Amino acid sequence: MAKELKRAGNARKEEIIKVCEKLYKKTSFKDITVRDIGKETSVGRTSFYTYFQTKDEIFLTILAREYNAWAEELTNLTKLGKSIKKDDLAQALADTLEGRMLFLKILSENPFDMEVNCRKDCLTEYKAAYSNAVAALAEVLNRFCPKMSAADKQEFVYTFLPFLHGIYPYTAQADKQKAAMKAADITYSKQSAVDLAYAFLCVLLI
Repeated sequence: MAKELKRAGNARKEEIIKVCEKLYKKTSFKDITVRDIGKETSVGRTSFYTYFQTKDEIFLTILAREYNAWAEELTNLTKLGKSIKKDDLAQALADTLEGRMLFLKILSENPFDMEVNCRKDCLTEYKAAYSNAVAALAEVLNRFCPKMSAADKQEFVYTFLPFLHGIYPYTAQADKQKAAMKAADITYSKQSAVDLAYAFLCVLLI
C-alpha cells in the first residue's frame, strides 16, 4: 500500500512538472500561476502544495534535472580520445548545449529568487545537481587540459557557468524585440547557443 501511494505521489509530481514545462514554452516564468498549472493537471490546488510549496520549487526541480542531464553529457566527453585540440574541445563542450534551450531559458530567469523561495530539501537537491555539473566540467578539463593549473581550471569553470545565464536572451529574440532593434538601428545577427558558447570557449581555452 505504501509503495502504491508513493508511486501515485511521484506520478502526480511528474505530471505537475510536465505541465509546467509545457506552459513555459508558451509564456514566461512570472506569468505562470499555480492556478494555471492546476487547470492543466488532475491535481487539485490543495493537493498541489503537498508536492510543491511554490512554482519556484517546480522550476528549481526542473533546473536540477537539466544540470544532471548536462553533467552526464559532459562526463561522456571524457570517453573521447586521449588528446584533443583546444578548438575541438571548445566545439565538443559547446555541442553539449545543443537542444538545451529549456535549461538555458530557466538560467536566464532569476535562479537566485527561485532558491530563496524554496524549501531547504528542494534547494539541497538542486545544489547537488549543480555540484554534479561543476565536477563533470572539471573532469573534462582534468582529462584534456592537464597543463592547466588548479587555479586556472577553477577560473574556467566559474567563468563559463555564469556565462550560460546570458545565452538565451541572445539566441531567442521575439519578433517585438527584433522590430525594436531594427528601429533602434541595432544590427542583429542570429546565432545559436552552440555558436555563442563555442566562440566564448575558444577564448577561455587559449
